[in-house]
Amino acid sequence: ISVVGFDDLPFGAVSYPPLSTIQVPKEEMGRTAVRRLIEIIRNPAGVKMKIQVCNTYIERGSVRNLNDGEAGGVPVQTAADRAEGAAPNFSRQAVKGLERKEETTMKKTIRLGYAPTRRSIFSAPDAVKYRNLTADRLREMGVDFVDIDDINAEGLLYSEDDRLRILEKFKAEKVDGLLLAHCNFGTEYLCARLAKELGVPVL
Repeated sequence: ISVVGFDDLPFGAVSYPPLSTIQVPKEEMGRTAVRRLIEIIRNPAGVKMKIQVCNTYIERGSVRNLNDGEAGGVPVQTAADRAEGAAPNFSRQAVKGLERKEETTMKKTIRLGYAPTRRSIFSAPDAVKYRNLTADRLREMGVDFVDIDDINAEGLLYSEDDRLRILEKFKAEKVDGLLLAHCNFGTEYLCARLAKELGVPVL
């Protein structure tokens, strides 16, 4: 599993493993917004513009190195190999990974385990609203998915007891992937445990 955070919160740097993250230039955005506001006040008829600022990816320790042929089922080709025209070095695990991918693509449909989640300190009604909207959209798109609306009254993952019941249900239904929809942030450690024990691709 690889995890990338967003907003570079302070605790991400001291977590284990340290969390790779996307850093948003808040100070630059604030300065730019104030500067534009002053310009508009001084000249209301001025030219309208769209200003984009660049985020920064901060690499720490929570992202798996997919360039490692023994770790990720990915063929590795070094600079020396490319210079000599050598073929990529497919490891045994890489070949197995490709075989699994081929088997998956042969299936007519992919079944997802849909596990929307919420954080207990935030609004449950809002989380239920968005989990239902997401489920409705999945149905409109014709996605085959296993819901957890029978696990608890809200149909949301937010407790350890429910996580174990969801894990049992998804294994019994033989889901091919896991969709973790964070309806109001979510409960990350429960999501991580569910993903690890289920052992399928995660979105």
